[in-house]
Amino acid sequence: MRYYLALLLLAVPSLALAKPWRAVLSPGEVSSKHQAVEADCEKCHLAYKGVPNEKCLACHVGIDARSRAGEGFHFTVASQPCISCHGDHTGRDGALTKTAALKAFDHAKTLFPLAGPHAAVAQQCNKCHAKPLEALSPACGNCHEDTHKGSLGTRCQSCHAVSAPDWKAGLKTRAEHKTGLEGGHAKLGCNDCHKNGQHLKEAVACKGCHDTAHGGTKSNCAVCHQIEGWKPAKFEHSECACKFPGKHITFSCEGCHPKWKFTDTPTLCSGCHLKDLKHERNGECSLCHSALSWKRRDVFDHNKRSKFALTGEHLEVDCSRCHKVAGQWKGAPKDCKSCHASEGMTAHGDFGDCAKCHDTSGFSKSTFDHATTGFPLTGKHGKANCQSCHAEKVKGYRPAKTTFLFGASVWLASSDAPHVASPAAPGTCKHCHSDPHPGGSKEECSSCHATEAWLPSTFGLDRHTSFPIAGKHQKLSCNSCHIGKQLAGIPKDCGSCHLDVHAARFGKACADCHTEKSWKEVPSFDHARTGFSLTGVHAPLDCDSCHDGARGDQMAAAEKPSECRTCHMPGHGDLGPDCQKCHTDQLVEGHAVPFAGARALLNFNHRSTGFPLERRHAALACKQCHMPGTPRPASTCVSCHLDPHSGQAGATCEDCHRPDRFRLARFDHDRAGWPLRGKHFVTPCMSCHTNQRWVGLTTECYDCHAKDAARAKAIVPGIHTFGAGMQECRSCHRSQWTWRI
Repeated sequence: MRYYLALLLLAVPSLALAKPWRAVLSPGEVSSKHQAVEADCEKCHLAYKGVPNEKCLACHVGIDARSRAGEGFHFTVASQPCISCHGDHTGRDGALTKTAALKAFDHAKTLFPLAGPHAAVAQQCNKCHAKPLEALSPACGNCHEDTHKGSLGTRCQSCHAVSAPDWKAGLKTRAEHKTGLEGGHAKLGCNDCHKNGQHLKEAVACKGCHDTAHGGTKSNCAVCHQIEGWKPAKFEHSECACKFPGKHITFSCEGCHPKWKFTDTPTLCSGCHLKDLKHERNGECSLCHSALSWKRRDVFDHNKRSKFALTGEHLEVDCSRCHKVAGQWKGAPKDCKSCHASEGMTAHGDFGDCAKCHDTSGFSKSTFDHATTGFPLTGKHGKANCQSCHAEKVKGYRPAKTTFLFGASVWLASSDAPHVASPAAPGTCKHCHSDPHPGGSKEECSSCHATEAWLPSTFGLDRHTSFPIAGKHQKLSCNSCHIGKQLAGIPKDCGSCHLDVHAARFGKACADCHTEKSWKEVPSFDHARTGFSLTGVHAPLDCDSCHDGARGDQMAAAEKPSECRTCHMPGHGDLGPDCQKCHTDQLVEGHAVPFAGARALLNFNHRSTGFPLERRHAALACKQCHMPGTPRPASTCVSCHLDPHSGQAGATCEDCHRPDRFRLARFDHDRAGWPLRGKHFVTPCMSCHTNQRWVGLTTECYDCHAKDAARAKAIVPGIHTFGAGMQECRSCHRSQWTWRI
């Protein structure tokens, strides 16, 4: 034994002399890829801490950069130690990735799943990973030779399928092309369309390959042309024929599209007919002219197209009476004085706007109501003639002299002020009569005086509503409180006259316990006198339930403590302070009713809100419209329902619809200016109002009965003519149950 030990001791120094001492301690040779740093252990190892990730990433900077950028497979396992999957010292040809790690590795996490032929080399990493990971890319050309030499671009998967068992087996077929490869495309090869990687999208517009003609129109070529044959073109012009009826239909294509240029073709009358204009520009020609006959002028609706509606006697006035300059329609006066000033000055002078007293039914008939001035003529005022105040035919004029009214001992406040209502207090007596009460009065004089006679005053104790006079107060004279005829500023609280023996412990509302009958006699307190009767579930409550603690402070600070919501928070939107409309505090069969169930008990009449619940609305629960925390909803239909007419028919849906059946319209077509008579009355709405078009339809017979007109022309060509001299349909036919004359 000693012999072998001695040999070992002699051998160790010999080995140490042949190799560095670190190589002697190495567990084995490193991989050929790490051979350059084999002698420097600190490149990979850290004393007493093994092989930390920082050592690996110090050399593998490409992997580190991709991981930090959130890219690649190693980003998904960045929290794991590198040595959990990789190792070394297994020899020059040893694998750097552990066998267990290779088996557990999912290549799909690299964003490049191994499908089809790639799956066969899943365990032969070196076949693809001949370069560092950061130098690899998922592009096919990174491993495969491009037989097309780049002529079809770099996206091989546009035509080839990775999952196919063979490179050619997964080739995209001609039938799979969304751009049809029939007709004129049938003879094309791949390079004809996809040269240099062009047109690799699923579908390519015609202009991608073909020159744009027709003035650079942006319309799809397929609207007129087909793949089967570029010519002849097929275009359906019916949409344009609807917009340009009448003589436009017989016009040639090049009449509107010279040199077959389809862009920038005018769609307004002024685009072609400006040279025919014989008057000033007044907007589009179609406002006054028809495509069937340019000379017709009855198309213009003066009430809709102008700011001056023709009514009454104005309907009989010829156009030239107002539009005196030929060809000039704008600038005609709209106010009455411009035409009727001389008649007004002769009759009564300047009283302002004529419409206050007159209308278009007849100038001699006055509709003036003096109450509209804010000063209705009643009593002795009604017996006075106009000249008593308007002697000089001037609005608001009053004779400039001091006078007495009807023998009363009250003089005019100002002898030369105009007799007109004050903006601050319209219609009050104070415009003419001085106020004998010091400090004035907030009340109108008419509350105590009448126009039949100024004195005596009509005011009685029964009208002393702001402070009811009862009990011992009735024995007092008026001057006891209204000293020197003073009406304003008289205190109404008890404490202003009576000493509070309670030292304000019960507040200032003495009347809660005391009466005017006798100050010392305090009857049982009646809570109804506060304006809030204790009935139902409130009756058994003691005072402290409402007037003590935090609730008492809340009630004392409330502006209106008698409102329900002072104590009860509403569980719905804002419906106003009057909770009793829907809820009750009464007992039903001896039991309290849940607050939310009171509507059924009281049978609340929703009509009182201005929005009655009818038919389907009546079956809705309150909270479907009155949601908590929301304001009161508007009463218009469009606040809840989508408008299918897109605002064309206005916001008053109820003119045509009812809550029982919304789709059953009850519209009075006479209001549209086109009354339905005869067969028109039973024709379905959608026969004329196509594509949800409810306004702007023409009323010409020919617009709907073009086929009937053509058929009639074939039967009686002498009468049913087209073009110049064409007769109006309505000159012979009527909108009755039969079209025949």
